[in-house]
Amino acid sequence: MVTVNVFNRREDVFYYAIQVFDEDWKRVAFGSETRIVPIDYLDKKDIDIYIRNEDRKRIKYVCTTSKLLTEDVSDQAVSSRICSKIK
Repeated sequence: MVTVNVFNRREDVFYYAIQVFDEDWKRVAFGSETRIVPIDYLDKKDIDIYIRNEDRKRIKYVCTTSKLLTEDVSDQAVSSRICSKIK
């Protein structure tokens, strides 16, 4: 299990998607309570990510990607992805 702490500093974002990758940036299967996590502005949340034993040594990155609501998207809206390297 890996626990990721996500802090929402963006006023325009209320949801974050979780992804797990290997060193070649190929997706690795994982389990969690949910893949899209609601987080209010200036709130933080710990997310538990469960990795199968056979995939444990493969994982290198856990990423969160901001998810913008369709009705709130303007020309200047930017989705961001932040990745943490797993040692």
